[in-house]
Amino acid sequence: MSERVDHASTVRTEVDPGTEVEVQIAFDRSWSTGFVVTQVTDSGYILRRSSDDSELPRPIPFAAVRHRRRNMWWV
Repeated sequence: MSERVDHASTVRTEVDPGTEVEVQIAFDRSWSTGFVVTQVTDSGYILRRSSDDSELPRPIPFAAVRHRRRNMWWV
């Protein structure tokens, strides 16, 4: 019997403060834009919402944050 290890929760891709990022929505696993990293903690990223400059109340796990993708749908 083997034990399953969830590596996604332990993966840490360093994103510097000031970087625009996307956050994965837990409900449907889609990605949402409009966030900026303000701090890196041991438990995740502290993010600021660009639309109203509000800082989110708790750290977002590393696996749920990625660099913002500049999608050019016309290319």
